[in-house]
Amino acid sequence: MIDKVLFADTVGNFLGKKYRLGAQGPDAYDCFSFKYCFYRELGFEIPLPFEGYTLDNYPDRYKQEPAAATDAMLRLLRSCGTPVERNYMLPGDLAICHASDATDGFMGAIYMGRGNFLAMHTSHGSIVLPMKDVRFTDIEVRRLCPT
Repeated sequence: MIDKVLFADTVGNFLGKKYRLGAQGPDAYDCFSFKYCFYRELGFEIPLPFEGYTLDNYPDRYKQEPAAATDAMLRLLRSCGTPVERNYMLPGDLAICHASDATDGFMGAIYMGRGNFLAMHTSHGSIVLPMKDVRFTDIEVRRLCPT
């Protein structure tokens, strides 16, 4: 089970950080490094390299072939943890949100509870995003940390 204090501290450490492609923290992250570093701080390692992608080469590969890099990130996130029904999300679960208003058609966000997600937004940085404020067409949930 995720320690509630550790989870709250980790959310606090990542909230309000800037978005910058290629950044790996602690002051800025890109969408990939945000999730990787967040879960690492909770004690879970997202397996890298994956299909030849690493934190270091992802930004350049994304610039060259955004669709291929995005598809690889989706496959990576779907390979982590175990699937969970949307109605059973717990704080710390990874939500792969397919949204019409997401840059790449999806957004990986960390469920915080009470219908809120911690997400990295390319324009606003890391923000709390209420589920009701995003037009999700589908949400896949993965439990990366043991409960």
